[in-house]
Amino acid sequence: MPLDKKNIDKISNEVSQNYEEAVNTIQMTTNKQLLKYLKDPNYASKQSANLKKVRDKIFKISLMAANKSNKALEYYIKESLKNVDQETRTKSLERLKTMQNQNRMLSLTLFNTAYQAHQRFISEIGLKPGQTYELGSLEKSQLLYEQASKVLTSKTAEESYSVTYKNGREYSFKSYMEMNMRTTLTNEIREQQLSTAIANGEVFYISNTFPDCRPSHADLQGKIFYNEDYLSMGFDEEYIQKIEDAIASKNMVSRQSVENNEPYFCSSPNCRHEFIPVPLEDVVSMSNKELHEENNCNYTRASEEKYKNSQKQRYYERQIRAQKVEIEKYKEILEKAPKGVDTAQIKAKLNDRKETLQENYKEIRELVKNNSYLERDYTRENAKILRNV
Repeated sequence: MPLDKKNIDKISNEVSQNYEEAVNTIQMTTNKQLLKYLKDPNYASKQSANLKKVRDKIFKISLMAANKSNKALEYYIKESLKNVDQETRTKSLERLKTMQNQNRMLSLTLFNTAYQAHQRFISEIGLKPGQTYELGSLEKSQLLYEQASKVLTSKTAEESYSVTYKNGREYSFKSYMEMNMRTTLTNEIREQQLSTAIANGEVFYISNTFPDCRPSHADLQGKIFYNEDYLSMGFDEEYIQKIEDAIASKNMVSRQSVENNEPYFCSSPNCRHEFIPVPLEDVVSMSNKELHEENNCNYTRASEEKYKNSQKQRYYERQIRAQKVEIEKYKEILEKAPKGVDTAQIKAKLNDRKETLQENYKEIRELVKNNSYLERDYTRENAKILRNV
């Protein structure tokens, strides 16, 4: 099973859902701990021991996400190496170890981020570590409840589990991990291809085309590229001359020049283009159009429409999962409400989330009904939360 863009989608989505599950589970776990303050006036005096329990749970959940992701990564990488030479296999397995270590380090980033957020929420709710918090009057209980509800359901709480890039842009942790995995695996495809190219004598590649590709890639898609390493592939002088004649006659640029530099054609994380090997004989005897047809490189408007609708389905699935997690959060806050406090605002927000969930159900039903090639997968709509951690 070769490592290609389709497999990258599978692995990256799996990694994204692993970390979505981890973040949701951490939030539910820490929320439950914080909400105990509303029920037990003496809970704060036990905070030191409770913080350690929460810290251990966050660490366990973060590490589980990394281990699950690394297991999936190892499976796909090893599957892709079944029919390659020993040198390529050895180098790829060395890179696999590096990727897995990087995932473990990133899981520690999630752990640190989540634990710091938990400590900050304690302060924002108005609790003093190590001291008994006297709930006192119903009015004080109401204020504490409202503040806790506000803190635990705010946009700031969601952003606490994000990663900020050097340019200031923020990504959710699961999106960051997905993007990181896509980048890593795209680089792995390139390394495997270039390594096996020498053994297989692959010099030329044609790229596939997409009607809606990004503007910076539009002029490159559908063209033929050559491998800069052709001189080290053991060809005789006559064959090298044929290669160089083909390069000159079709005014080619090397694949390395466009994938290692801007606009990072085929190598940027969300680029769907691929370099497809083609033999010298076909390059010389066929037109670009014929090469595309021979290698099934053209993606039509119809296939592009299918892709867009499948992405729309994934969007609704993410929205449904997110709403289900929100509903669980609000239910938990209602269950932990001190006796006598007004919960009308929380109930209203819970009902609003339920209405939004039903709207998303309606949208995805209509989408699948109107496009016979789509299939409803209810497992992708389940809230990603680990139970009994």
